[in-house]
Amino acid sequence: MLFGIQHVTTAQQNISFETSEGYTAGGLNGQNGWLVEADEEGGTGQNNVIVSAAQHSNGTNSLKFVADEEDNAILYDVYKLITSGSTSFSITQDIFVDGVDDENGSELGVVTVDIQGANRLPTSALFFNYTGNISVMSGYDSVEDEFDFTDVGTFENQTWYTVKTTIDLTTRSVKYYVNQTLVYTTSLLNGEAVDAISYVFDDYITSFYVDNIVISNDTAGLSKANAVKFSVFPNPATNKIMVKTNNNALVDNITISDLNGRVVRSTDFEGVTQAQVNIAELSGGMYMMHIVSDKGSITKKIIKQ
Repeated sequence: MLFGIQHVTTAQQNISFETSEGYTAGGLNGQNGWLVEADEEGGTGQNNVIVSAAQHSNGTNSLKFVADEEDNAILYDVYKLITSGSTSFSITQDIFVDGVDDENGSELGVVTVDIQGANRLPTSALFFNYTGNISVMSGYDSVEDEFDFTDVGTFENQTWYTVKTTIDLTTRSVKYYVNQTLVYTTSLLNGEAVDAISYVFDDYITSFYVDNIVISNDTAGLSKANAVKFSVFPNPATNKIMVKTNNNALVDNITISDLNGRVVRSTDFEGVTQAQVNIAELSGGMYMMHIVSDKGSITKKIIKQ
């Protein structure tokens, strides 16, 4: 279902759920490309994940995760596809905690996701737990498909918090900030890319608000290649993939890696504006193509048919 969601392409993208951005009060599902999924009991959360004017840190609206005020929680997953436009970027957002209950409180997870076919792989996660702790994803057991979390702080009722996650796909580093303070640094534990921002909410008796989402590229280093606007086509492809640039950028090398990070093909070029890579011998599936030019580097996801 996620591939039907609208993409957000960004040098910097701001989302504050305002009328001027095309949002209306009420259920979020379907607005501006957002998808709200619930477990088998919950439908699409028209009453539990909504655009609301009750709280806001920017403008007049925010996204509200509404408490059910009962102990029969429904788990909601909320997604919006993004295109970060760079291999190094940050996602900042304000979270308002409307209640703390260490027995029946709700939990809100702030997550980024790599979409690989039907699989959705969390690449980062920061949780406001019902216990009053803030925790981040700190480990992953690929055999058991289980994640570890580390507590990095606490939160209080009726309070806004600013959280930021920075991700560098080239160095595979992830950093978490709370109120502008670095609280945890780890590696990219799962996945290879960031295709969506996501929230996980179980609607017990406490609510949350989200506002002022800012998705911003790192303007230094690798991200300058984004201005070159590399074109990669066809994608998906069967035999060959073409890479073209504008702004007179010159391609020096193209490397293709599988999703485990193993290099399966590397080709050097003598500073060309158009390059061709033969992928006929590769097995079908998803790969990461790293393009190095005289104006920077960038990584793109490709699919071999």
